[in-house]
Amino acid sequence: PALNAAVGGASNSQHLRGEAADISVPGVPPETVFDWARANLPGFGQLILEPGWLHVSLGQPYRPENQCGQILLFDGKNYRRLT
Repeated sequence: PALNAAVGGASNSQHLRGEAADISVPGVPPETVFDWARANLPGFGQLILEPGWLHVSLGQPYRPENQCGQILLFDGKNYRRLT
C-alpha cells in the first residue's frame, strides 16, 4: 500500500491484491511487449502501455465484466482508450 500510494496508484488498485503487474522485458521496447500481449493474452482486465512498461491486470472474476478487455495508452498524464 505504501508503494502504491507513493506512485499515485488508485486506492482500489488490482496491484494491491496481486491481480496486476507492471512488466518490462530487458532489451525489448515496451511497445513490442504491448503488441505481443494484445495478440496473445486472453481474458485480461486491462493492458496499459505506460512510459517504460506494460501494465497487465487479470479479468473476470477479479474485475467486472464491463471493465475487462480495456486497452489504453498512458502518456504520463492522460489515458487514451484504444478499445
